[in-house]
Amino acid sequence: MHSEKYKKLVWEKKEDRVILAELLRQGEVVISSTDTVYGFLAPLEPKSYKRIQELKKTRDQRPFLILVGSLEKIYHFVDGKNITDRMKRFLSTCWPGPVTVIFRAREGLPHFLVSERGTVALRVPSHEGLLSLLSEFDGLFSTSSNRTGEVTPASFS
Repeated sequence: MHSEKYKKLVWEKKEDRVILAELLRQGEVVISSTDTVYGFLAPLEPKSYKRIQELKKTRDQRPFLILVGSLEKIYHFVDGKNITDRMKRFLSTCWPGPVTVIFRAREGLPHFLVSERGTVALRVPSHEGLLSLLSEFDGLFSTSSNRTGEVTPASFS
């Protein structure tokens, strides 16, 4: 294995964020700090979905959380007619932040993004570096970087 592939990048360095964005555009799965836990980040592609399942050692077919960079980006995943002014006010009070909201998924989304119940889980994180990265994507998969059933890691190492 090439050691560059496992280089530790830091959010504060713009050149590291550029590298991270490029890795994600290439379909790579990365481990990252977030505003909650260390987690896997990956592009919203079937290959990435399967790779995260392999890393977590899960056979569960549930979709993963999708991080988005702003309230406006939820419309890639949710039908706008289902978002009332009241809902927008609620979301603006808890986002960015560690609150995941389950929405009825927009028609036509790929199956690996949508639960059996026809829902999608979205969150706008409160993490400056991650928000900067998310501005370049419609959304990214996110889930804790532990294997299913194991303790969530408290540090990168």
